[in-house]
Amino acid sequence: MSKFQPYGKSDKNVFSLHEMLPVPVPLAVHIDPSNKCNFKCVFCPTGDNNLLNKVKRPSGVMDINLFKKIINQFIELTDREKTKIKRLQLYKDGEPLINKNFVNMAEIALNSGIAESVETTTNASLLNRKKVKELISLGLDVIRISIEGISDEAYKSITQTFNDYDKILNNVKNLFYEKNKSGARTHIHIKTNDVSLSSDEKNKFLSEFTPISDSINIDALTGWSNSHLKDFTLGQNPNVAMDGVTEITPKNVCPEVFTKLSINHDGTVSICCVDWAHDTVIGNLNKSSVLNIWDGKELRDFRLMHLRGEKNEVEACKSCHYMTGFPTYSNIDNYTDKLISIYTKT
Repeated sequence: MSKFQPYGKSDKNVFSLHEMLPVPVPLAVHIDPSNKCNFKCVFCPTGDNNLLNKVKRPSGVMDINLFKKIINQFIELTDREKTKIKRLQLYKDGEPLINKNFVNMAEIALNSGIAESVETTTNASLLNRKKVKELISLGLDVIRISIEGISDEAYKSITQTFNDYDKILNNVKNLFYEKNKSGARTHIHIKTNDVSLSSDEKNKFLSEFTPISDSINIDALTGWSNSHLKDFTLGQNPNVAMDGVTEITPKNVCPEVFTKLSINHDGTVSICCVDWAHDTVIGNLNKSSVLNIWDGKELRDFRLMHLRGEKNEVEACKSCHYMTGFPTYSNIDNYTDKLISIYTKT
């Protein structure tokens, strides 16, 4: 099998989401160790200070005690339902390794047993040898590396703050070497964004990173939520989803609302991972609990709003580009009456 593939993409429509709902625990959870980043990538809202100021998004890193509290609450939820989260993803809006407690957080998450897979995504700029050894020794299930350029010049153009391609390449080499040396189970996925890459740039990316990865992909740019505020596709308007394969199709109902939770660095809880502006906050784990939020009225009302065709009432949802890229098996547009009946009763 070729390693050129979007990690986690299903090859076949092995299930239909409507048949699974309601799910007793989130299928996936994002917890954001840091919504700060040392890059200011031109396609990423976190890189646009003016935009963040406009939407008044708070900035910071997650406190370790808050993280422990959140994990304990997920232990309570998963124990109650006797099932695990499929994927716990320790990242959301920023660079997770900026948080000095990240390794400790990952260890706590892994030891909790709440998830079948514990994962993170990093730009690899902070992966010094010490950090590489720490991350590999943890036994994370997946580490995704975002490559932001194929040369010094490309890195500077995209990130606006960084221009050392060889440093990134060497950091990834060290990570892959350490993983193989130790026999760690960690799956290393390498990805880059197709920012109008030339054939030569694509070939260079694949030739240099394929030997030091378990899987690799060239992603399409996506418009995220609040796409009316900025064109995050840099004028490309792609007809495929982020994986570069799935065809974009309009949808009335977002499946994320029914299957995921995203916890921001400050403990507020958003509906989905692309709510970079924190427009879909439905609770705060400094004041409430995972149990109350997952089973709560605010989330139920949000789901019913989508099912009733009223997503345009939410600023983040009305022009969300991301939701158009979900695969066919997650489309629940034709099952709204059935799901309204279910979620009205829960």
